[in-house]
Amino acid sequence: MRSEFEKTKTYGLCKSLQIDFDEDRKRYYSINPDLHVDVMSINSALCMFQEQQSKVDELQLKLSEDSRILHNVIDIERKKNDELQKQVTDLDNRATKYALDEMATAKLNGELQKRADAALEIAKQGIRKRGGDYYLEQLEQALKGEK
Repeated sequence: MRSEFEKTKTYGLCKSLQIDFDEDRKRYYSINPDLHVDVMSINSALCMFQEQQSKVDELQLKLSEDSRILHNVIDIERKKNDELQKQVTDLDNRATKYALDEMATAKLNGELQKRADAALEIAKQGIRKRGGDYYLEQLEQALKGEK
């Protein structure tokens, strides 16, 4: 942290003075008694810098934690979105299949109806030639599903 402090303007103003740093005591000092006030000022500035840097470090840690949490939430929401997209695709495929099945069924029903109508017409012609109106009505009801 001291190296960061020594990059500040405050330290820059004092570096030309005869001030050194005591690694054991973690304080600046000078053997020149005339610089006592300057040494006190720079040590005070160092303390303030360290306090502010601690706050910055705490905020960076909180930001990092918040960022991690946000990324986790984004991942969860992305997975939910992917699952919902799969469900939408599945429902779309099912709807398409159902529509195709309905179209095929309608076509088949139409074809079967044409065949039934043709068979009924042939039967009608045959029964009329023989004079059997009763049998004709019975045949029509059976083909229509009424009997």
